[in-house]
Amino acid sequence: MSFFEWVKVFELKPRYLLAVWLFGALLLLSPAYASERFGFASIVTHYRGWIGLGTLAFFVLWVVQLTAILKDKKEKKARSKEEQIRAQERRTEILKAVNTLSKNENFILLYSLHQNQQTVFAALSNRYAQAMCAKGLLKASPEGTSFTIPSRSHTLFGIT
Repeated sequence: MSFFEWVKVFELKPRYLLAVWLFGALLLLSPAYASERFGFASIVTHYRGWIGLGTLAFFVLWVVQLTAILKDKKEKKARSKEEQIRAQERRTEILKAVNTLSKNENFILLYSLHQNQQTVFAALSNRYAQAMCAKGLLKASPEGTSFTIPSRSHTLFGIT
């Protein structure tokens, strides 16, 4: 076997490394009458050092991989928490913008929510739609014929 085939041991999942480690520990720590009964007493007496080294190596690999997995989970949890904080800040920002709407801007927003639509058809020169664009509640389409509610507002307003 080449060296590169032996390196594949590092790619094993932690559960397999744990199984090999436990088997090696079982061989080394089993009482004499049990190892004689199962027929591996002569193997253990002749290769005790190699079995011990292999068991130790698999234990170390298992601990290293387990540590890496736990670190990844901790980082994912931290990222998830940061995303939740950012989403809460976005919601607060949108709600603050909604609180500053005039009567006509409020009408445009309520109409689109009532109709469950993302697109508001209005002239590009409509000052109320432009004011909502400035507040970040609407976004002008490239064609210049309509406005859309930005995707970050969809979940807040319940539009799917």
